[in-house]
Amino acid sequence: MHRFTAALVLSVIGTLASSADAQTGVGLLFKPWDGGERFEIDARAALFGEGETEDTGVDEGVQLSIYESSGRFKLNGEKESPFAIGYSFYYMNIDSDDDALPNRLVDQQVAIGAELFHCDGWAISLIGGAGYASSNPFADDDALYGRGDLIATRKIDENASIQVGLSFDGNRTFLPDIPLPFFAYSRKLSETLSFTLGLPYSSVRWIPADRWYLNASITPSPSLNIELGYEVVEQVTIYGAFRSDIRAFHIDGDDDNRRVFFEQSLAEVGVRWKPCPTCEIFLAGGFAFDQEFTRGWDTRDTDDVREISDEPFVRFGGRFRF
Repeated sequence: MHRFTAALVLSVIGTLASSADAQTGVGLLFKPWDGGERFEIDARAALFGEGETEDTGVDEGVQLSIYESSGRFKLNGEKESPFAIGYSFYYMNIDSDDDALPNRLVDQQVAIGAELFHCDGWAISLIGGAGYASSNPFADDDALYGRGDLIATRKIDENASIQVGLSFDGNRTFLPDIPLPFFAYSRKLSETLSFTLGLPYSSVRWIPADRWYLNASITPSPSLNIELGYEVVEQVTIYGAFRSDIRAFHIDGDDDNRRVFFEQSLAEVGVRWKPCPTCEIFLAGGFAFDQEFTRGWDTRDTDDVREISDEPFVRFGGRFRF
């Protein structure tokens, strides 16, 4: 049951969700492990062209760079029931003379998860962790938050399963102080088409033809990811993608009931190279748009801080597993 569930439930979300969701949320336990691998790490960097703030009366230059890393480690070796620890790290450097913008923003999380027991056909799992999101990387007490997931998984048949549970994320962009229920129904319709339908997670993976793939997902950030790829030769894939994400941070010295949100959309084309089964690297370029800093408690009611002009970017990184 466990390998089936890992291969089907949230299979696309595990590969397309944000770093935090993939390695410190439900993906920590339910993202598939390949073969006998016990460790995986992702590292990415995005460098953006020099732009300017907009609609401020006095335009100021601004240049962004974003560095991310995430990983997880399976603690119980070859056992089918997962027991793992994961982390995520996000760092944004903001080079600008605009006093309304911080110099940096950081969000880091660590979590541990395990399957606890079985009850009447349900597998019960628990994930718990903590995070820190602030403009001050080290000394902002108001930036600490907790997160956790209680998950019940049941196999319906050989091609379908359901998940229900509660999820708490103290840095969620929507209702961060309330545990929210979630539901996911996953089905494998064929070798080329599978999906997860639920709230707040949904995803689809489709292989329309030989060498082609289409992945799409929406996650609670809210984050929307769509990627279409084609394997031009063995181990080399070209792809096009659209990604939209929003993140939350506390500003050191600000009201502890207010946070700054950064929203951004990316359209990119790139190439992935897999020189060996346990290593994949990529290089991509594209355009960043709808970039905006806002302020509030959550995304239901925010005030504008600054809009950032649309700018080109280059992104690169890799994934390593062993």
